Amino acid sequence: MESTTPLSAVLDVVPEVEHAFGYGSGVFAQPRATASDDAHADAVRRASGDAASASARGTPNAMVDYVFAVRSPLEWHADNMRRNPSHYAPHLRALGPAAVVAIADRVGVGVHFNTLVPWRGGADAGATLGPGHATHYKYGVVSLDTLCDDLTEWRSLFVAGRMQKPVAALAKDDDARSAARPAARAVAAAETANLRAALAAALLTLPETFSAEALRAALCGLSYRGDARGWLGAEDRHKVARIAAGSAAAIDALYAPVAAEARAASVGLTRVEGNGTRGCAWGQDKSQASARFLCRWLPRSALGALGERTGPGPGPGPGPDDADAAAARAATRRDLSPTLLRHVEVTVRRSSLRQIAASALATSPAKAAAYAAAKFAKSAASRFRKPPR
Repeated sequence: MESTTPLSAVLDVVPEVEHAFGYGSGVFAQPRATASDDAHADAVRRASGDAASASARGTPNAMVDYVFAVRSPLEWHADNMRRNPSHYAPHLRALGPAAVVAIADRVGVGVHFNTLVPWRGGADAGATLGPGHATHYKYGVVSLDTLCDDLTEWRSLFVAGRMQKPVAALAKDDDARSAARPAARAVAAAETANLRAALAAALLTLPETFSAEALRAALCGLSYRGDARGWLGAEDRHKVARIAAGSAAAIDALYAPVAAEARAASVGLTRVEGNGTRGCAWGQDKSQASARFLCRWLPRSALGALGERTGPGPGPGPGPDDADAAAARAATRRDLSPTLLRHVEVTVRRSSLRQIAASALATSPAKAAAYAAAKFAKSAASRFRKPPR
């Protein structure tokens, strides 16, 4: 087995970032049902000219995914192009960092990804990256303001959706005081708002009693509703079930603080011991008072979609002064659950289509074709297997 370097080692390769996290199957193990995962890993390696197979190298997760939040994407990409020009497509190197940022902001949702980057492992040529033993990595770069805005307002649900599932926050070994930095405090507050909103949306769309598995699936599935990759056939059809099953303990730990807040409030959220092997179940109060409390946790964009805009202005929903009144009115809607889910679906579909277009413009044709082929192969294989339990 190859030696493994920490996930945070990638921060030594790129310019300084304000916040970083790793996510996905390269960080958190997910159930593997067939050899399609090895085929996907092989496709990733072949795209970078590495002919070694997954079975030969013993590395089931070929690529680990990161997101880096930075103060100024323009300055960051300019520095990174000098340090790591090979990370960028040839046409982007020719056009410069301004083109990278323009494509991310005007076509995409503010995130630029460099994908299929080989992990060199420093002096140890056999080293792999992180617990998934990745041989390659992909990283998205987003401005700190865009990250926090998506977390609190669900502007695109692109990064916020990823952070509704377990992520591994990263810091350099010598950055012992990173948690005290203003940027870290801002992200932490926005993260809490995002988790509250996700739990509220899940509870508002679940019945009076539901299983722990159903709650995890509802939380993990929010950001995949309407995802264009799904109806284009480029996504594992059991992905939500695999995340929910493979990261059950991490999901429970992630939402424990906000679930405790809900249990202490007027939503009547209670845990009921289950029978047999199915674990515990949940119960909740489905009254208007409970719905009103949960609606206060929703972002303004969601309240706006519920028809609760009050007063003039271009904003996506009610302002801070009338948010309570808007939540109270939203709680009386009989179609609250389907309207909320429809809003999430429209948001995700729009942002996923924009990001697909941005990736097509920002990635070299060879890498784009290899990555898409691997995705389609994995999606096709998922149609012939049962979801994990």
